[in-house]
Amino acid sequence: PEDAKKLYTDLIDDVTNLNGRVREAFVAREYGVIKGGPAPYQNQNLYGDINRMNDSILFNNYGPRQIHPKAKAVSWNWTGPGKLDCNTISVNGCTSITLASTVMGIEKVTSIRNEMKEIIDQITAKSK
Repeated sequence: PEDAKKLYTDLIDDVTNLNGRVREAFVAREYGVIKGGPAPYQNQNLYGDINRMNDSILFNNYGPRQIHPKAKAVSWNWTGPGKLDCNTISVNGCTSITLASTVMGIEKVTSIRNEMKEIIDQITAKSK
């Protein structure tokens, strides 16, 4: 917990004062060869900074969202570039988890998905 608190304090300082990794990411983004969101540029070798997208795990939680009933939303998913990406979102009370990879094959991602489901099922069963 203390390490996480220090990292959080450093991040807030970096964002507030445009220091550290925030500054490095900004410079890499603005002066890099490829432009766009993280998908087209951040996981390429041309990204002008330390590039770990293809050797990292990205977790993203979009939190609760509401979609108008007339939209008849069935599901919602999105994931970004990287070795393993795990995104969650709760739409109209239904939570979705998306796993994807730009590096590992579908068999490995499916195996990870299955193992995650087992863990979630165990946690859910204990909470009942």
